Amino acid sequence: MMRDTRLRGLSAEHQDALLFGRRLLEVSTAPEQELNPAWEVLRRRFFAEVQPHFLTEEQELLPALESLGEEALVARVWEDHEALRALVTDEAEPLRIRLEKLGLRLIAHVRFEEAQVFELAQRRLPPEVLERIARRTPPPPTRTGG
Repeated sequence: MMRDTRLRGLSAEHQDALLFGRRLLEVSTAPEQELNPAWEVLRRRFFAEVQPHFLTEEQELLPALESLGEEALVARVWEDHEALRALVTDEAEPLRIRLEKLGLRLIAHVRFEEAQVFELAQRRLPPEVLERIARRTPPPPTRTGG
C-alpha cells in the first residue's frame, strides 16, 4: 500500500532509523578500542534524531490510535520506545551487547511500525490528526531521476 503523504515524513525518518540500526550492529563488532568513541557519536545521534521521532509518535500518533481502541498496538509501541531508551541510557550491560541489542530492536521496531502501525494509521486516523503529524515532521527528500 502506498504511504499517505502526511505520514511520509515519519516514514523517511524510519528509513534513516534502519540505517542507524545497521550502523549500531556494525559498531557492535568493532575492535574494543573503537567502541566508546563510536558509541558517543551514536548516542548523540539517538537523542538528536530518534528521540524527536518518538516524541512525535507519542504526542500525536499514539493518543489518536488509542482513541480508536488500538490499546494493544499502542502499548507495543510504548514498550519498544521505553526499551530502546533504556538501552541507550542504562549502562548495566557491556557496551558491545547494548549496541547489538539496540540495533536489532530498532530495526525490528521500525519494521513493525511501517507494516502495522502506519498501515492502520493511514486507514483509520482522521485527516486533522494526519495533518498535525505532517506539520511536525520534515517532508521526505525529493528524489530526482536521471
